[in-house]
Amino acid sequence: MTWTEEGRTVADPVRSPVPPEVPFLGPFVAAGVFGPLETGVVATYARLVEAHPDELLALAVAVRGSELGHVCVRLGEIPRSLVVEGSDPATLEALDWPTARRFGEVLGSGRLTRPARSARDGVSGPVLPLVLDGDRLYVQRQWADETTVVEEVRSRLAAAAPGESDTELEGLLDEVFGPEGPAPDRQRLAAAMAVTGPITVISGGPGTGKTRTVARTLALAHLVGRARGRPPRVALAAPTGKAAARMGEAVAGEIELLDLPEEILAPMAATPHTTIHRLLGAGPTGFRRDATQPLLHDMVIVDEVSMVSLPLMTALLAALRRGTRLVLVGDPYQLASVEVGALLADMVEGAARSPSGPLAARVVTLDRVHRFGAESGIARLAGLIRGRDPGGVLNLLEDPAAGDPTTGETVWIDPAADSRDPTAALVADLVTWGRELVAVARDGEAETALGTLARRRVLCAHRRGPSGVDTWNGRLEQRVLAATDNRPTRAGWYPGRPVMVTRNDHRTDLFNGDTGVAVVIDGELKVAFEGPDGPRLLDPGGLPEVVTVWAMTIHKSQGSEFGHPVVVLPDPPSPLLNRELFYTGVTRARSRVTVVASRGAVEVATSTAVVRASGLAERLSGQP
Repeated sequence: MTWTEEGRTVADPVRSPVPPEVPFLGPFVAAGVFGPLETGVVATYARLVEAHPDELLALAVAVRGSELGHVCVRLGEIPRSLVVEGSDPATLEALDWPTARRFGEVLGSGRLTRPARSARDGVSGPVLPLVLDGDRLYVQRQWADETTVVEEVRSRLAAAAPGESDTELEGLLDEVFGPEGPAPDRQRLAAAMAVTGPITVISGGPGTGKTRTVARTLALAHLVGRARGRPPRVALAAPTGKAAARMGEAVAGEIELLDLPEEILAPMAATPHTTIHRLLGAGPTGFRRDATQPLLHDMVIVDEVSMVSLPLMTALLAALRRGTRLVLVGDPYQLASVEVGALLADMVEGAARSPSGPLAARVVTLDRVHRFGAESGIARLAGLIRGRDPGGVLNLLEDPAAGDPTTGETVWIDPAADSRDPTAALVADLVTWGRELVAVARDGEAETALGTLARRRVLCAHRRGPSGVDTWNGRLEQRVLAATDNRPTRAGWYPGRPVMVTRNDHRTDLFNGDTGVAVVIDGELKVAFEGPDGPRLLDPGGLPEVVTVWAMTIHKSQGSEFGHPVVVLPDPPSPLLNRELFYTGVTRARSRVTVVASRGAVEVATSTAVVRASGLAERLSGQP
């Protein structure tokens, strides 16, 4: 039996029997390291190949690492790279693991593993499940994907098509951005790079103007197209339907602010926005668009790239014609994809590692905050978390002015600071918000209800446990129902119920992560969702699967914004306590944020970075 915790598959050791071919995996299964997938794969190879138990153990490790999001596993970092929520790091360390040197020796037998050098040089030989590149051990598919991305990036940058002349481009940039001032304008630089280079990475935190830059890049591309006498074919894409819809809405809002001719604005507004999967023509057997049937676009702009997995980027690069300009936009400090890799962070790191690397001149970092002042509490807190400064974070959270429950921007509640319930006042405040939501929902004010819903949200690290989504959802729902005399239907519906869609549904045009609220319209219960021209009202019975979201996971909140979110962190030790998760939660805030966490949780979350093992940064920087 297995269950999933935010993209991680966790084995139940009691219900994961060990196949007779691999009895040496027994202690590892009992400790929760491996489950049915790993034992099944290894048992299959044990029947086919006469391999040493340590080789087969390495195969199990590589498969498990891939399941946990690693592109590879480093031989010297086993077993800590396999720690997941619910496992005991000390127990894992105590298992009988071979040393890195021993792993290297047995993997050199060639029975299950191919050296990276022979694979790179095209040396013929059997297809083996593993590739060893230095101290990095890959499942063959992940090594192939990483190699494809490295080679595609290098070859596209080496064969860059000529762009506009400096004089012509400066004139067009002035049309979009106005005359350049004395201070460098990094948004202007990013747009210029995007229309002249094959690959551009635009990196920046929340409120730094990434969407504004995308809209102006789109405008610049159309101005260049007008100068050439051929309108550009541009696609806006994102990894999820929710992110794609949000990208389209945000860019449309920025387009309205541009003072450009209608002949430029009209095609800009008509630019399609879609998911990467739809763009590539995803189907039951794979993607329709590939190297043999490439996309015909002149430019593809991808938002929320931190959520893009390595395999998906591999497929996208394979489907781009030579000459298509690719613009990648995102925040490298946010949580990575729930699938394999930390692509954006690796690309930014690879560019920073080597000034002479292929990406060094193709990454622009937007560092000026526009959403809130650079000295605001939220901006300062995000910066301290990003800089892994636990002392600075605690000093800010302990600042009486910043943490004032009524006026402060960064409120901290330490559950361990009081024997009584220190969250009681917070819960009462959230119930007041819930009562307001129910009131406008009963009055049929769908647009107001959606606005009220966006004001608050509890964001948790995981679903289960005392600080998880299930606990907070139950706690708030019970109190709001009691305070509003609400009686749910058998299906759980009631006016004011906040819900989130959990799977894409093209019939209703709803996507995984979309949120709505139940409202009473002409005596009937409907569910309101944001739409391009106002609220969309749908029947509850016609919706795809939904869950109640007084609280949601921080993973699911990526790309969303709330007026005043509550970020709840679990107590250490927890593998989910990390900088990226804490940073993502805090940066969902527009005006205020409340952090519910012990001092130890704040310290661990701030100082611990997510480690997604891969060789992409090293290989893009020119290192072996």
